[in-house]
Amino acid sequence: MLLRLLILVLLFTWSPPALACIWDTDTLLAERSRFPTALELMTGKFIRHTPELYAWRLRDRHAKIAADPDDLSLVDDLAVAHDKLGDHAAAIAAMEGILARDPRRYETLANLGTFYLHDGQFERGIEFIDRALEVNPDAHFGRERYQRWLAEYILASRDASGAIVYPLFTRAPHGFEVFLAAKLGVDHLSVADAQAAVKGVLGMMRFGQHDSPILLEALGDLLSAPDNQHDANQLAARAYLLAADAVRDPEAKAHYEAQASAVLSGWRDGGVKELRAALADERAEADAWYAELAARENAWVEGGDDPEAKLAELYAAEPRITGEVPREGASLDAITRRWPLLLGLVAASLVLLVIGRRRARPPSI
Repeated sequence: MLLRLLILVLLFTWSPPALACIWDTDTLLAERSRFPTALELMTGKFIRHTPELYAWRLRDRHAKIAADPDDLSLVDDLAVAHDKLGDHAAAIAAMEGILARDPRRYETLANLGTFYLHDGQFERGIEFIDRALEVNPDAHFGRERYQRWLAEYILASRDASGAIVYPLFTRAPHGFEVFLAAKLGVDHLSVADAQAAVKGVLGMMRFGQHDSPILLEALGDLLSAPDNQHDANQLAARAYLLAADAVRDPEAKAHYEAQASAVLSGWRDGGVKELRAALADERAEADAWYAELAARENAWVEGGDDPEAKLAELYAAEPRITGEVPREGASLDAITRRWPLLLGLVAASLVLLVIGRRRARPPSI
């Protein structure tokens, strides 16, 4: 009887933590590291570098290029540093400067496509992405094709003046998932197609701008697709809420908030409020982790250490958010975070019950 009671209690009080799938990679170091999770990418708890380090890399690569002008990988590093510092024109110029040396060099074409997209020149970016895909269709786990489709989606979602209007799904109803399905000639993305698309978007977040409202919106659309796993809705809602935080327009914020609420429609009242509280904790954890990383990177730059050697050590193990992503229908701050306490209370109650019964039992003859 006691065993049955314990099993019933466990069934009703215990909920295993939901797992987030992991995807994406680009550079050699990242390709050999474990894939970062969607939650880490959304909140910013992943290896990303400070402006100070990219400024150091500019100085370092300029010197190395002067000594070895034939090493085009040094120009890649230089251009990426410019792009990360927001100087997209300088990044484009660096890549255009070596394009004639090898017009079919994949790295040059892919970088130019990305830099033109970052500069808002979407048609030009698509042109170079297409050229990169001709050279290497499967590079970066096929991420380029999703980058191209996202650029097309942005173009289809702009207003008459050519400005981007947030959310994009207000001008292209049904969102990025439906847009991709139409590109693939299907009604809805299959699980495999949805996972491949998520991998592509996460790759753009990992090596681009992780808090871009466009990328967060696209990720939310994909994670909340009808044929996706049920517990992906919690990550999707987080993506929409983070997109709301990344835009200034009150109407756009309201749209993203409403989308998050719609994704969580199966939750009890207050689901978005509770998820926001959990997301605030996750972001605080990620911010604290990144602040420590930034301090270390700045110390390497200022202290004369070799940052490249130090950076290689960082990729040995990707960081992880330590909080659990709660399952759909469960309380965010109760069952999934407090189930060890609940189990302890249940065990203590059972012990007291057994002791009480033994004391009440009549003496044996």
